[in-house]
Amino acid sequence: MVDVFQKDEEIGICSSYRLNDKVVDCAGLDINDGNIFNGKSIIEYMLCGGKGLTGAIHNVIYKTSFLKQINENYNVFNEVNMHADNELAFALCDISKFGFVFQVLSYTRRHNETGTSMAKRFGTYFYGTEILYNNFSLNRPTIIEARKDFYDRYSYFLLMRYLNFDLDAIKWHRARMQKKIGFIQMGISFFKIPLKKIMKHIPKYKKKEFTQAGW
Repeated sequence: MVDVFQKDEEIGICSSYRLNDKVVDCAGLDINDGNIFNGKSIIEYMLCGGKGLTGAIHNVIYKTSFLKQINENYNVFNEVNMHADNELAFALCDISKFGFVFQVLSYTRRHNETGTSMAKRFGTYFYGTEILYNNFSLNRPTIIEARKDFYDRYSYFLLMRYLNFDLDAIKWHRARMQKKIGFIQMGISFFKIPLKKIMKHIPKYKKKEFTQAGW
């Protein structure tokens, strides 16, 4: 990675392939295009359905001078926001070039107690991605259109959590939705399924819990 940084002073972040449990991810770029990419093009690629390229926080290297452009006292590690690394990666791509090494240089372990496993169950990716769309749409038509598809998928996920009585996941999203779009408004309206029809299939004791959860 250091070798890539030394090729161009405008690189602010560099990533590589990652072994994510048993699967290699952060793949999608063409090795024939070289190791250095326009940062804004990387933002567009990832927000328009391309595969994630930055993985976890241990999968990338940041250039200090660009971190200071974002915030003189920027704290890379954020225990409160589990998607802070993605927000930082996008912020750096917005002001610098993106470097990539086409080798597996990191590993992410997953088991039931890890934060990444919890994030998968709760679908925290959706909330984190919503923030990225809000902050980095760049007024590009391709990203704006991709955002519509994203909300469709977000709606589907929330509806499935609702139908599976996953109160913890619902509470998590309810507490964090930036626009405070009600889950019912978002998921049910997309599927054109009347709320009353769904409520008929929910046990009475569960209805009380959903009411207490704010839905």
